[in-house]
Amino acid sequence: WRRWSKAFWFIEMLRKMSDENEELVKEDEEIGNISMDATYCKVHRTACSMVAHTGELGRLIDGTKGGKNTKLHAVCDGKLRIFDIHLTDGSASDYKGAEVLIGRLPKWGKRLLADKGYDGDQVRKDARSKGLTPCIPGRKNRVKTIRYNKKLYKQRNKIERAFGRIKDWRRVGTRYDRCPEMFLSACALAAIVKFWL
Repeated sequence: WRRWSKAFWFIEMLRKMSDENEELVKEDEEIGNISMDATYCKVHRTACSMVAHTGELGRLIDGTKGGKNTKLHAVCDGKLRIFDIHLTDGSASDYKGAEVLIGRLPKWGKRLLADKGYDGDQVRKDARSKGLTPCIPGRKNRVKTIRYNKKLYKQRNKIERAFGRIKDWRRVGTRYDRCPEMFLSACALAAIVKFWL
């Protein structure tokens, strides 16, 4: 488990599973609606050792008002199947996850659904460069009002439901692993199993 996790083997498997959607999206247009969001995973006290981690990721644990936590960023298709994930510390901005995930989005996606946390010109520009139509509402403090498809935006709840499905796994809902690679692999394994259920 440790050796495969350090090699990000489970993450690669998860990403490759989405390749089948390229054929399916022709039959079912809904699959092309890619939703992106992030969720907090509470860190158990046994994993909270803040001693410097020798790996390249560090510990990816940060203290917030609610205690120590980690942030899991993910993208899913229109069938609630998560096909890519990224891990950051709890206080990281949603933009950090968006930068990484948008760069790895597959070609079969048609539309990108995200909440106001991703409202930014760069996110929209990156989405369009990947051939995706962004459906992201603008923040209230924007000078120019952003127009978006409100009917389509209602489908964004699918990423929240997808998070709920993988958080049924106790190891994902609460982070017990000190090493971020181990926790990321556990999240990927849960997403792989739920991909087919």
